Amino acid sequence: MPVIVFSPSQTGNKEQYSDLLATWASHGYVCIGSDHADTPNSGRSSEPGYVDRPADVSFILDQLDEIEHKVPAVSGKLDDEHIGVGGHYLGAYTAYLVAGAVRHPSGRDAEQFEDSRVSAVFLISPEGTGQGMTEDSWEGIDIPMMTITGSRDYSPRTGKPPQWRTEPYNYSSPGDKYLVFIDGYQASRRTAAKEGASTYGEIVGEAIASYVYSASIDFWDAYLKGDAKARERLESEELQTQTNGTVAMSHK
Repeated sequence: MPVIVFSPSQTGNKEQYSDLLATWASHGYVCIGSDHADTPNSGRSSEPGYVDRPADVSFILDQLDEIEHKVPAVSGKLDDEHIGVGGHYLGAYTAYLVAGAVRHPSGRDAEQFEDSRVSAVFLISPEGTGQGMTEDSWEGIDIPMMTITGSRDYSPRTGKPPQWRTEPYNYSSPGDKYLVFIDGYQASRRTAAKEGASTYGEIVGEAIASYVYSASIDFWDAYLKGDAKARERLESEELQTQTNGTVAMSHK
């Protein structure tokens, strides 16, 4: 079974995405949720952020044999030739760094965290330019990448509009890149109506979550399982038609 490692937002943890990971697992994937030094209640005290997170993902991939040993249900079943990495907010930043995006921190040399074992990445509400990322940061990503965002997906922290989150797609080089833009989509708990939400599905709403599940499963099936029909659906307007235009799919 292909393996997917998921990196949560800085204000979330791996349990918050249990519904998303369970959906992927039900389609034949082994999903590994990660916490990091900067995620709540992680129990870790090391420096948070941009360097630790991609290192955590690579560490998990280093330990796949040990995971098989400790979890008999997946013993001998992990396909380490087909590995996906997904993430939300800072977790999406993590995912595109391991895919080959390059940071340009002010006053320092460029930083790279690419892990060649990763076959495809899935970005939920990624950050655009800023915080070390420039317009040319994503041009070197040469593996499949899907970006999820939408019309209400502004950044509460930076005040950036939803279009800012499309920049990793817009500035990436062509070749198996996808953008899913959903009308009404918002993935933040920093609103009064969503403060009590405990899972990704509760945050974005059941209907919108179903669109994300549909697009993401086709993406993983196309690029981690080699499913030609899934790829055809990605490159068609099927999801856009099914949702009466609520979802707009772009690819290059």
